[in-house]
Amino acid sequence: MSGQYKGLAARVKTDAPQAVYVQCYAHRLNFAFQDACRAVTEVSETMENVNAVYRCIEGSSKRKQIFEQIQLELKDSKLKLANFCETRWCSRFSALKALNENFRIVLEALTEIKSIDKNSTQKPGVRGKLNLFSKMSISRP
Repeated sequence: MSGQYKGLAARVKTDAPQAVYVQCYAHRLNFAFQDACRAVTEVSETMENVNAVYRCIEGSSKRKQIFEQIQLELKDSKLKLANFCETRWCSRFSALKALNENFRIVLEALTEIKSIDKNSTQKPGVRGKLNLFSKMSISRP
C-alpha cells in the first residue's frame, strides 16, 4: 500500500504533492511487536514451538484424529489448536490460548503419536517437542 513507486501513497503523492503518508498505527504496533518478539529469545522460541506442535498435529490426518479422540475422551477443551500469522498479532494470542487450554491433551497426543507412529518420531523435532512440553507447565488463572 505504501509502495514508493506504485503504491497508494505514491498515487496520492502525484495528485497531492503536499500529502504526507502516515502508516496505520495498528500496523506500526504490529511491526514493533514482531521486532520485540524476535529480539527476546524465549518468546521467539516459544512461538516456534507453538507452531511446531500445530504443524505436527494438524499436518497429518492420523495425528489430528489422535488429538481429537483424546480431546473427546478427556472432555477438557473444545478449542482447536491454532497457527499464528506473522502479520496478525492477535493470532498469536489465539494460538497460545489454544495450546494453553489443550496442553494436557497435546502432551497425551504427542506421547501416543510417539508410541504409534514410528515415522513421526524420526522427523527432526517431534521427539524434542514432546520432551520439551513434558517438562513444561502452564499455569492457568
